[in-house]
Amino acid sequence: MRVEVVGAPPPLSPSVRDSVSRLWESAKQANPSITDGRVLCYRDHVILAGAVTVRCFVTRYSRFVARLADPTLEISADPLGVCGAIRDRNGWTLVGRRGKATTEYSGHFEFVPAGSVTPPSARNGRIDFVAQLMLELEEEVGIGREFVTGVTPVALILDPEDRVYNVFCDIGFGGDLRAFERAAGWRGTDEYDDVRAIPWDRVEDFIRNERCVPSMRLGLSLISARNRT
Repeated sequence: MRVEVVGAPPPLSPSVRDSVSRLWESAKQANPSITDGRVLCYRDHVILAGAVTVRCFVTRYSRFVARLADPTLEISADPLGVCGAIRDRNGWTLVGRRGKATTEYSGHFEFVPAGSVTPPSARNGRIDFVAQLMLELEEEVGIGREFVTGVTPVALILDPEDRVYNVFCDIGFGGDLRAFERAAGWRGTDEYDDVRAIPWDRVEDFIRNERCVPSMRLGLSLISARNRT
């Protein structure tokens, strides 16, 4: 799978630009910590000879926030993120509960790591989404790339509620996540207020009993199907 930056963002009409400014100011009043940084957004994707190329553009975070606040606005701002399920040799994985400061799905669990793809990660128009995924893993739970045994892109998935796309990956961990959890003593962050290791074969029960982001069940299904092939 490849991710490329292609072209400029679609233009906004004057009335929509005014709405974006108004809604962004309201969002800043509700959460003063947010910043109007650059975000990578999905444009389309093509499949050639079995290989998927995701084509994107760069725009401002305020466009996405405005689209969330008012879905009737004609704004093309569907962010592209990267996420994955990290699994160790003993069949355990990591999940995290999104903190109160997060824009979407606050209080919901998801596979760790997960995050947006930053435009600075583009070189010659191509995005190194694996490097971004490793950065998220280290920043969120302190697991360095040297502990990762492999990263396999599994699928491009869409959250139909928030219209956020993610490159979902299967991540191998060359150790024991439970031992790493005990040694690291994970504490809450702005991103996650709870991180825990759970058995992979209990993830389905976990999703059934906890509030989880929609992509978590899809990710479980994709990796389970991959393991059966």
